[in-house]
Amino acid sequence: MMTFQYFYFFKGNIKKLKKQVKGIRIFNNKKQLTDNLQSFFFS
Repeated sequence: MMTFQYFYFFKGNIKKLKKQVKGIRIFNNKKQLTDNLQSFFFS
């Protein structure tokens, strides 16, 4: 019973981590986009 509970908890954490990673990726992509636009317009 404990192992099942632990597995469930672990699975939930992986989902949270994936969400965080997704958010970070989107943030980095936006940052790259704005950096590219700035270098494009101000070069």
